[in-house]
Amino acid sequence: MAVASLALAWDLAGGTQGLSRLGAADPGWLALALASTVPMQLLSAARWAFTAQRLGATLDAATAVREYYVASLLNATMPAGMAGDALRAWRHGRAGAGRLRVAVHAVVIERAAGQVALAVVVLAGVALAIGGGAERAAPLGLVVVGLAVAVVAVVGLAALGTRPRRALAALGADAARAFWPAGPLLTQVALSAAVIACYLGCFAAVAGALGVALGPLALLLGVPAVLYAMALPVSIGGFGLREVAAAAAWPLLDRPPADGVLCALVYGLVVLAGSLPGAVVLAVDRQAARSQSNSTSGPI
Repeated sequence: MAVASLALAWDLAGGTQGLSRLGAADPGWLALALASTVPMQLLSAARWAFTAQRLGATLDAATAVREYYVASLLNATMPAGMAGDALRAWRHGRAGAGRLRVAVHAVVIERAAGQVALAVVVLAGVALAIGGGAERAAPLGLVVVGLAVAVVAVVGLAALGTRPRRALAALGADAARAFWPAGPLLTQVALSAAVIACYLGCFAAVAGALGVALGPLALLLGVPAVLYAMALPVSIGGFGLREVAAAAAWPLLDRPPADGVLCALVYGLVVLAGSLPGAVVLAVDRQAARSQSNSTSGPI
């Protein structure tokens, strides 16, 4: 499916003509896009650590950042896009920082918070489209909200296990602890808003690198469509599905589909590059484990 989607996206991007546009991308804008992935990761890790702490689990900032980079790298390079989240939940629970159930719930709630915040952006885009008379763009927002519901549902179901009713009740209770009362809610809203701003800023910088003008509707409706598509667990790192979603969304925004496809493709590559510090973390962990194994199995 991913190969077929990428082939379709390549055709929609103009084939070799699209490749020439990629070669002419502005390196300054690309550097800015890559730089924006740093606060994206740090703020996401902070949201995860705050959520875990609200559930009674210990998770310091440095560990959260390390694990979030690893999770992002695995999500971007492995099928379904959830392997990294599963790993950080397991490593957090295994490390004794909290029970595994709490660790899983912290990851699920943190992911869901981001998707809900993005849905709010979409609703703002729908309101803007309706107010501006953009009849073709407004239905796109409803489709994107539907994608949001699907993504949140998949993320939630992943934590339910074999006893959905009891698991759902436990997840709901932990979600209430993570977001209530007003103080934690404001913190969650602020962190999620900042993370979403990084996503949108990164995509806008990519568009600038390719010489593509993003209007408000493209930013509020088109970009979330791309982000939700890549979050669906049916591809590898969102490649292919993300670009096809952009090709479908951009014409509804009166934009050339090739522009959306190219922006989505480069955005995916930038996010992948921004997650590469996770490879360093894995390499260091492997070396530490190897050294520990050699020290315990050596001659006495």
